[in-house]
Amino acid sequence: MTTQDRLRRRLRVLDTYTVRSIRRREEALIRALALSYGLAARDLDMLAVGAFNQFGAPATWSITDYQASQRTAWLLDQIVSRTDQLNGYVTGVTQTELLRSYQDGYYLRGWTLSQVLPRGLALTLPILPEQAILAALSFPYEGSTFFERMGDAREDFIRKLRKTITVSQIEGDGIYNVQKRLSSELGWPISRRTKVLAKANKGNFARTEMIARTEMLRASNLGAQAVDETNRDIVKAWEWLTARDDRVCPICAPLDGRTWPLGQGERPPRHPRCRCTSIPVRKTDAELGLPEIESAFPPREMYKVWARRTGHPVPE
Repeated sequence: MTTQDRLRRRLRVLDTYTVRSIRRREEALIRALALSYGLAARDLDMLAVGAFNQFGAPATWSITDYQASQRTAWLLDQIVSRTDQLNGYVTGVTQTELLRSYQDGYYLRGWTLSQVLPRGLALTLPILPEQAILAALSFPYEGSTFFERMGDAREDFIRKLRKTITVSQIEGDGIYNVQKRLSSELGWPISRRTKVLAKANKGNFARTEMIARTEMLRASNLGAQAVDETNRDIVKAWEWLTARDDRVCPICAPLDGRTWPLGQGERPPRHPRCRCTSIPVRKTDAELGLPEIESAFPPREMYKVWARRTGHPVPE
């Protein structure tokens, strides 16, 4: 096995740790979002009861009820207010996690490169200013920014709710069915009991989850890219890496193992919920002006040990 083969193998092993670290942060965010949606679903149930009580509704709604328009306006106004609270929380907590995901990608890539440098070569890893991260994250991806995606999700949710309330009255729903319709649009059905039902859910929560997961991966890859670009004297290209399992999609499968020079090619994610990452392609020892020595790599160092030694953030 040549030095370059050994180098590539080590990079793939190190990337496995990086992916696990990013996934843990991603799953923690999704749990936080799920909790907020669960609370919002409870509030929607209470709002539905409030609409029945506020307007003295009988056992079922009716579009012919003379209070139907007032009931619709009141309920929609209350729901929009609650939706804005939810959207504000979700956007804020996700933005915070995107910053951390970028930082994770940045420092983890720094650690990765440090583990494949020939002895005597130094890694360039500048202090990471928050404003630079925000600038990178606010750059449009696939035609829109994270904040625009969240705003679009909000508008689409409210539009669907307005339609749902109207249909509910046309159908003459009782209070339980009203609650069921509202919760279903939110993405937190009353009948949500199993993981199967959770995965089958297509409501607003599923859309928010998709945005969050995609943006988290993008943030970590942007952080890694920043390190690659800063170390052009060592890194000459980047390689696409899929998850290499039976869930790899037809879009990404052909890209596995392909390389692009720095500054070229579109890095992951290529589509919503993409799980692909990238690893750096280090210059050969000859390109670095060094003799190719079999023992060129330093002993492998765990990330937490490297972080403490270099004064970089230690993962939570």
